[in-house]
Amino acid sequence: MTTTIALIRDQMITVVESLTPASFASSKFKAERSYYNFEEWANDHANTCLRRFCVINVGQDPPEVTDHQVEYLRADFLVQVAYPKRLPTSAGTDGLRDLRDLMREDADLIDDYIGAVGGARGNYVSGQCGSVKTSHELREDEAVLFSELNFEVYFNRSVA
Repeated sequence: MTTTIALIRDQMITVVESLTPASFASSKFKAERSYYNFEEWANDHANTCLRRFCVINVGQDPPEVTDHQVEYLRADFLVQVAYPKRLPTSAGTDGLRDLRDLMREDADLIDDYIGAVGGARGNYVSGQCGSVKTSHELREDEAVLFSELNFEVYFNRSVA
């Protein structure tokens, strides 16, 4: 079985959009597909960017193994989720501390469904062999905080 980076990315987007967060559950994850620069878009739409996200392939290693029909590869993906610095009051009363707690909770949820456990949950596409979260950073921008999760994804690709 083989797959492509585009299919893996699209599956990651589908899975994240289907998640129901434990806190502030009325605000679901929504992929922002109409962006050229997601960070710029999020800062321009800070009042409406809560849990908007993008999934980007940020790199790929040369094939680790090939038999000239199928290659085994590793690709790096970034899942970037935007949060306005000013949450609605129903999200918490302790400002940025509550926001950072929400961001960490969401990152754990995303990792549980598209990371290493995602395969056991049936969330990998056919040909995908694994997905491991390698880092999680919280980064502050002008009007938005970003939760940035990096994943290494292992998969088989057809050479033909």
